[in-house]
Amino acid sequence: GNGNLLSIATAGGSYKFDDVGADAMADPLLLRNRLVYSVYVDSNPVGYRNDATKNVPTGDDPQTIYMVTSGTHYNDQCCFDYGNAGTDNLDGGPGTMDALYFGAANGGLNHGGAGKGPWIMSDLGDGLFGSDSTSSSEPSINYDFVTALVKSDRSGSEIEFAIKGGNAQEGDLETLWSGDRPYRYSTMDKQGAICLGIGGDNNVG
Repeated sequence: GNGNLLSIATAGGSYKFDDVGADAMADPLLLRNRLVYSVYVDSNPVGYRNDATKNVPTGDDPQTIYMVTSGTHYNDQCCFDYGNAGTDNLDGGPGTMDALYFGAANGGLNHGGAGKGPWIMSDLGDGLFGSDSTSSSEPSINYDFVTALVKSDRSGSEIEFAIKGGNAQEGDLETLWSGDRPYRYSTMDKQGAICLGIGGDNNVG
């Protein structure tokens, strides 16, 4: 493998202190009669990161990323992300991130969809998007466990940007968006770090 293991995130432009690790016993689950442990992100600044990765997409390179997450434990803040982020823990601007977001953030730079959320969106740097528009209508996702997926292709591709999601316990994924990326985000400038539980500038969500 590439050895892209995550460590506790260090200080960044938004939250200027090192983060803390998750409590492995906070949300244990039984999976096929085996006890498994999740990364439970709560009000503490829980976050993980790797700024020196290997073979992670950069620039406008294609990328597909997915996660399985709790569909009942979320908030309305930015940003509970998992994915591609900047390598300097700062806000690099539009197009420098390409990460999955799950939650109910709506307003300002957070462009939630229909209903009250939660929604699957992509953090593209300076904005959470569920489509190519700031007025998107992606449906709320209400399952105990959610599979979330974002696929990004090169600028000018027939489908630059797709979001899929569904019940992680059964059934197929539903295509929530498939088309262009938002204005100012057509050509990406991904940096290639990996973050989990935080935004690219260590914004603790």
